[in-house]
Amino acid sequence: MIRTLKNVIRNVICMCLLVVWRMPKSNGILLTFDDGPDPNVTPAVLDLLRQYGAKAMFFVSGCCIETAPELLTRIVAEGHALGNHSFAHRRYRVLDWKKCADDLEKCNEAIAKYVSELVKFYRPPHGQLGWAPFLAVKKAGMRYIRWSVSIRDWELRDVDAANVIPEVKRFGDILVRQVKPGDIVLLHDYENPLVVEALKIALPVWKERGWALDQWDKCSSLHFPRQELK
Repeated sequence: MIRTLKNVIRNVICMCLLVVWRMPKSNGILLTFDDGPDPNVTPAVLDLLRQYGAKAMFFVSGCCIETAPELLTRIVAEGHALGNHSFAHRRYRVLDWKKCADDLEKCNEAIAKYVSELVKFYRPPHGQLGWAPFLAVKKAGMRYIRWSVSIRDWELRDVDAANVIPEVKRFGDILVRQVKPGDIVLLHDYENPLVVEALKIALPVWKERGWALDQWDKCSSLHFPRQELK
């Protein structure tokens, strides 16, 4: 019993060290985009990031890669990082962790068809915290990247035409108000064109504040303390 408890405690500590939540002691922020690539939205995101000299991390879903494989090449060529967001975009129970690991590897293989860079970063669907993704990412030798700020931008996908302008402004203002240096920001590019408009509000403000917007390489560091989500 005592040995089992010690093993549980040890694994929890390992999980906390393996999962990246923020970028401590950073004067910049990291933008991350989930669920793509999207042939319509991702290019607009990339254009906007280039305009502000920002580098982001794109967590791609293997099942979406064939819709726009050329975007993987562009993402890497423009200095951004590719991350693995699973192939099938589903949750796994702890007893199914090997299926989770296989799904992770399937996504890596789909990415490798178009880019030669080794994918180092993983974010499971819905940012699932649990033993299945933990064991899968540990087996793959990758870093689990979560986030410290989520503005629920997926809600922009369902905004009706009459409310586009006020909702874009609301989400842009939330980004300006909530994001602080060291934050990892969760956003979504798949079927979410209005996220580009919200970023048009936030990016010039962050730039004016003098924040670094090219911080993804800091996630290669080995030790990150867990932080509370906002």
